[in-house]
Amino acid sequence: MIENQKTISEWAEKTFGYPTRARSIARMLEEVEELKKIEITDDMSSFIKVADECADIYITMCQVASTFGLNLHVCINDKMQINRARKWKIAGDGTGQHED
Repeated sequence: MIENQKTISEWAEKTFGYPTRARSIARMLEEVEELKKIEITDDMSSFIKVADECADIYITMCQVASTFGLNLHVCINDKMQINRARKWKIAGDGTGQHED
């Protein structure tokens, strides 16, 4: 089975119930904090931990989008159109900030 926002949200609602919008956002941020706490090394266990937390963040992000009635993939496609049209100030560390 290939998961998507609908299947993930249905599973979460069946398993946990219906979260408020604020609680779904708070839960996603808890997963982001767990990712931030991982000690990053070059060993496989670090990569596995990062992969697990990235998945948890995506799963909770799907639930956030669903509580707002949004299609996350549509949101991403729309936002990437905006990002591709922006001018960027490059930080030199693999990141940047838009200028407009």
